[in-house]
Amino acid sequence: MNTNDEIGILAQHTNQLLEGIGNMVRDVASAAETVSASSQQLLASTEETTKTIQSIARTNGEIAEGAEKTTAQMENSLNQMRALNQSSQNASANADQVKS
Repeated sequence: MNTNDEIGILAQHTNQLLEGIGNMVRDVASAAETVSASSQQLLASTEETTKTIQSIARTNGEIAEGAEKTTAQMENSLNQMRALNQSSQNASANADQVKS
């Protein structure tokens, strides 16, 4: 076949077009693989971040619970110290009455 006539030139251009389309399809496939790998990495990172946030939330809950218990214990200790102080004042007043 004579590649210099119109049909030959058309065939060459058609082959070039098909080659370009083939290259484009390979490039798109490669880009899709890259996007897929990046997506998987992002998913793994997001899952790890979620686990970390959940752990922090649990820890914060435990700290808050401990703070509440500490506050209750301190209030109880304060009440006991007030009662002890009152008893001490009563004992002192009684001692003063005995002296008189």
